[in-house]
Amino acid sequence: MDAFQKMFPEDSKNYPWDEKALEDFKKVIIQHKIKCKMDDIFLLGFLRGMEFNVESSLQLLRNYYSTRLEYPAYFKNLLPSKLEKALSSNCMRVLPQPDQNGRFICIGQLEYWDPSEVPLIDVYRLTFLLADLFFTLHQCQENGIVLILDSKNSTFKQLMEYTPRFIHNLVSLISNDCNQVFIKEMHYVNLNVIVKGLLKFSLSLFPAKLRNKIFPHSDMTSLHEFIHPEYLPIEYGGELPDFDSSELFEVVRQNEEFFVRNEEFLKIYNETVQ
Repeated sequence: MDAFQKMFPEDSKNYPWDEKALEDFKKVIIQHKIKCKMDDIFLLGFLRGMEFNVESSLQLLRNYYSTRLEYPAYFKNLLPSKLEKALSSNCMRVLPQPDQNGRFICIGQLEYWDPSEVPLIDVYRLTFLLADLFFTLHQCQENGIVLILDSKNSTFKQLMEYTPRFIHNLVSLISNDCNQVFIKEMHYVNLNVIVKGLLKFSLSLFPAKLRNKIFPHSDMTSLHEFIHPEYLPIEYGGELPDFDSSELFEVVRQNEEFFVRNEEFLKIYNETVQ
């Protein structure tokens, strides 16, 4: 994890937490005979997500693991080595610095996704994999993530991958209260007619609390109402130079053992709830 922490340095003192709540949380987990990862930074994510309410954090922890068991297609073998083609495609990128609200910005770009090489589900698996890694940052736990979904140069072949069944499963997964890294906003840019139709259909399936986080944009000016241009690349009307995430993804590959460990704890948790 050293290389990742060097890439996104932070001082934990800038993100204080309730030490007593953390200790109480550990005790409650043990009392309920739940076997899971007990790293402080991991557990703090659940506590922060529930404003340090121990019982609510326990339920979020249960949801986190039960959802991963319920949706193995998305979470089983969630390892960099299993997602090499998705990592190499550069269809999912993370900006090198957070926005004006301290939120990390993740950008998905359809023009770099070849569905004949990378299955659609692997694009989303990569998103979940990155979320697991960024979850180890106090800043990400405190401020969350912003997604920008760019459909520039999207093709009919790509959009045909979004079948009603896939959309329904994805909506069901995202709608669960199961993640410690909270998506604060989802911004859709460079929309064409077909993407607008898919988005309209998808929105009808989302609960209101999620629909209120989704913003389609007709131009970059409206995007700037949410994210200041200072924190965006030039292609989105911003001030940052063009970039890619090849260095970040190399660090992701180097942390295979981190994800293997996550997989092992998922299996251990499963054994305790059988």
